[in-house]
Amino acid sequence: MNIRCWFISVFLLVVTVNGLGQVNIEKLRAKTNDTVSFGGEVNLSLQYDKGNNDYQRINSFGLFQVDLDSSYVLIFYNLEYGLDDKEPFSDLGLLHYRHIFPLTTTRQLEYFMQINYDADLLLQLRTVYGLSYRYTIIPKEKYKISAGIGSMVEYEKLNVTTEDHHRARNLDFRINSYLTSQISLNGKASVLLTIYYQPEINDFDDYRILAEATLSSEITKHWSFTLSAMTRVDSKQPATIKRTDIRSKAGLKYQF
Repeated sequence: MNIRCWFISVFLLVVTVNGLGQVNIEKLRAKTNDTVSFGGEVNLSLQYDKGNNDYQRINSFGLFQVDLDSSYVLIFYNLEYGLDDKEPFSDLGLLHYRHIFPLTTTRQLEYFMQINYDADLLLQLRTVYGLSYRYTIIPKEKYKISAGIGSMVEYEKLNVTTEDHHRARNLDFRINSYLTSQISLNGKASVLLTIYYQPEINDFDDYRILAEATLSSEITKHWSFTLSAMTRVDSKQPATIKRTDIRSKAGLKYQF
């Protein structure tokens, strides 16, 4: 079997993995190319300020792949905890497991499980179980378009009060659909565009949207620059939580 070339990311600007509870699996999938027996990456960052600023933050995220001959598994995790003047400003964790069964070169069947929490979003616990079908509509080397459709069961436990006008526990059945496009611009630069739409099956006014665009440009043989922007919408959040989150990231990536 070929050894997959894995990327170790070196972020020179302030960069964090999406901690909003929705995983853009297409972005993680784009990090890998050939079949491997095992591979992955782990990132850890620590920050400690004392004096005029009393600030501490720890973040770790990782991606692993295990090849099972006729299928393969992707596992992703993200953990973060931060204090600002001894007050927590970030407390989140996420673990995502996905088992992928290639049916043909353009068709895949996948099932996935996820567990996460995020104190900023009042989310004490979320568990997700789902099944999806992925089809590559245009499989050209320089221009690929893929789509996915499936369903998932989602359980949420929220830390809400009566002022939030929101149930503390929710069990939802959602459609999981997405469209993604990967474009090679000139052999050294590429763009990845992805949009997810996840409505509640019995209430289409209850939906989640995740849209993300990532530009990656090769600087040298080993170094490349990445720039991304993400928008996330949750139509039915607790009253004290905003419906829309926007995040942009920039950094350098070293490949060997």
